[in-house]
Amino acid sequence: KAIQMQPDYFKPYVQSGIALFNAGKKEQAEPFLKKANALLPTAPGYALLGQIAEGRGESALALQHYPLAASSDSDIGKDSAARAMRIDLPRNPARYLPSGPVADNTGLVYAAVQNNSNVTVGRVQVRMLQYDNRGRLVNQTRSMLITGGIPPGKRGSVDTGIRIQDQASLQFFRVVVEGAELAR
Repeated sequence: KAIQMQPDYFKPYVQSGIALFNAGKKEQAEPFLKKANALLPTAPGYALLGQIAEGRGESALALQHYPLAASSDSDIGKDSAARAMRIDLPRNPARYLPSGPVADNTGLVYAAVQNNSNVTVGRVQVRMLQYDNRGRLVNQTRSMLITGGIPPGKRGSVDTGIRIQDQASLQFFRVVVEGAELAR
């Protein structure tokens, strides 16, 4: 009835979509959520559209909706960010895990990974690449696993077995994150 009284007002659409979604009628909820977002985009609307798409196996569509919901600094936004990351992390681990070489005071080089996400990641696979002064690849390590999980805001690393003479030599190394998954 509210939709009939005010067909250009978003709230009855989003509330109808939420009610239908929560009742397990996700296919019926979808047009209401789409209409609500066309009138006024909301985090709940995008979050539920993302969940509907993900439930149908449409990961690419879910990854269009979740970041829009994640822009909200709310519990819904945080949940949507985690859902998006769970889908995208295996495909694009470097997007969430900046990496680089670091050396200790003895010259031992480590492949370091910073977890800038809001969830713990695990099974982080890295490879160290070494370049010459012309930028040509001259050497690379085997794929290495950073053991244990890396909590949000923390750094994990693995010993590469490489030694350098001085810190300036680090400029010739690059760390590539080859894989990662959410910690269980």
